[in-house]
Amino acid sequence: MININIHEYISFDNDKWLMYQVPDINFWTDTKTKGSAYCYAEHGKLNIFISSDWLNHRSNEFKIELVKHELAHGMFGHIGFMKGKTKAQRQLFNIVADCSIHVNTADPKILEEGTGGKPCTYDNCGLKQLPPEYLYHKLWDAAQDKMDKFQAWVDEHLDDDFWKRKPNKDADLDSQIIKDSICNNLEKAIAKGVPIPDTVPGGVGGAASTTDLDYDYLFNQPVPKEPWLSDLEQIVRNYNSKHVTSSYKREPRNPIHPDILQKGRATTFPKSRFLFAVDCSGSMNIKLIERAISTISQHIDPGENKLLIFDTKVSKVFDITDTDTIKQALRKYYGGTHLLPVFEYANANDQLVFYTDGGFWDIENIHLASKFKYKPVFILTESWYHDSISKHAHVITTY
Repeated sequence: MININIHEYISFDNDKWLMYQVPDINFWTDTKTKGSAYCYAEHGKLNIFISSDWLNHRSNEFKIELVKHELAHGMFGHIGFMKGKTKAQRQLFNIVADCSIHVNTADPKILEEGTGGKPCTYDNCGLKQLPPEYLYHKLWDAAQDKMDKFQAWVDEHLDDDFWKRKPNKDADLDSQIIKDSICNNLEKAIAKGVPIPDTVPGGVGGAASTTDLDYDYLFNQPVPKEPWLSDLEQIVRNYNSKHVTSSYKREPRNPIHPDILQKGRATTFPKSRFLFAVDCSGSMNIKLIERAISTISQHIDPGENKLLIFDTKVSKVFDITDTDTIKQALRKYYGGTHLLPVFEYANANDQLVFYTDGGFWDIENIHLASKFKYKPVFILTESWYHDSISKHAHVITTY
């Protein structure tokens, strides 16, 4: 590659704020590569490659947007996020990062005219406007059981070479240095009275950056819970409220008589546990189980409350708030599904919640649900034995 003086190819007269960034960027080209631009980090400095055909045969307006695009990867920490990712993971993040940049930091229409391709946008890719890191994790999780379709989707939409440069071992540190450098240079430009576009962090117009806009979207828009998750949350809240009971107690601040007790509200802790019994037969959807666990752990106290992994026996018992350990363990147990081991493990005062497809091999034991003080709850992912179970327990369905 050839190190170049970018001022020989691009005029920054209409974008003077970029002139404060250029001294801290290494620009490169070569004579072989066609139709390409990308960035990477090295020794704490942002490096931008632009192929010679684009440098020599594209409009200044296009090249400015190209520089803004690559600068944004550095500005938003995308280089550091790429560290340790596989090829497929880098390709996916390249897509969602570009979508974020093209909200308003770099103009996708101008880039499309210069490249002849179709730059990634949320609309083009059929994605919701969400932070790229968040969206990456959601899409990568969804792709695990359909990688062929995932790769076809990537091939259809990927129109950038950012992913091709595998980050070095210091990419996360380099990325932070680059972010700090860009912010410092923006402050220098502002101090000199140089206008900063509204769409750039630190801009004078008060508009948020692409990343800020995304986070506003994520946190200001309520995400409705699925009905079964709302029902589960209410069950957990109801269980917690049972610990507040009427009792007789002395009122030291307003004594009537030393020998007189007044009736009031007191917090008691009966010998009761919240037990979440998870069916780990091979037919269960791990992602839905994890969502249920996350909902419960937000409203339940650690200690005596437990999560049970069961199939033909109670295979493992966890503190119900130990979510990370639980999620790892869920992938290790497979087998049939029996009711009896869970019923035998639980005490009569326990609040028992099953998460299961309902395909019990010993459904005849469902009558044992009557031994519990609090009616057991069955969250069913399939319609197996729905009618039989609903006669003895409260049923919630995910389907």
